[in-house]
Amino acid sequence: MYVNDIKTGICNGEAKATILKETPATAFVDGNNALGPSVGNFCMQLAIKKCKESGGGWIVSKGKLFDS
Repeated sequence: MYVNDIKTGICNGEAKATILKETPATAFVDGNNALGPSVGNFCMQLAIKKCKESGGGWIVSKGKLFDS
């Protein structure tokens, strides 16, 4: 499934998620067209860090819209 997504260009296998905007308890993440599990892991680790530091965390990520 993911191999096909990379081969067809739906996802970028080498992309890394980046933080676009953040506060002590929130963040807006750009997945940069990376694979969903990779972006999900990045966001979860960030949420855990924010929860430990501020008592709560809310992370939102965006992906790329494409025509199918």
